[in-house]
Amino acid sequence: YLYELEASTAGGTGLSDKYAIHTPVTCPTGIPAPYNVIVSGPYSISLTWSPPAQLNSRQPVFYNVLLNSGTQNAISRHAGQDLHLFVTDLEPFTTYYIRVQACQNDGCGVGEGVYICTFEKAPEGLQPPTVKALGPSVLEIDWTPPKKPNGLITSYHIYR
Repeated sequence: YLYELEASTAGGTGLSDKYAIHTPVTCPTGIPAPYNVIVSGPYSISLTWSPPAQLNSRQPVFYNVLLNSGTQNAISRHAGQDLHLFVTDLEPFTTYYIRVQACQNDGCGVGEGVYICTFEKAPEGLQPPTVKALGPSVLEIDWTPPKKPNGLITSYHIYR
């Protein structure tokens, strides 16, 4: 199949380049969304899934867990033939869309997904504040947000 995107404005219509995709002859289908998805901390989750509803029963099924597939932050973890996986090395306070991919010799199918968010963690990459003396008893203090907030900043405090 060839796909292209068309976008129109009052000034005319533009077309993207064509994108070619080959569909597999056959692949597992009816792959349910993962369940029992548990956030274990700021860096890890565990999840379980069920086998596909339709598959070739004469071939083994191998699974991959896809996190944010189709994005720049896509992650894929191989689970083998297991129906559960503990995923580590994730980012704190990050939302992931998790889907299960089931593969057999002729191709792979992907199921529906679920969203989760990893736990918050203490901010990292804090730069010291800048302090200017505006007078003998007046200071101006500025700061920048942490490079990695790892959550929602609820307060700032300046100590001297």
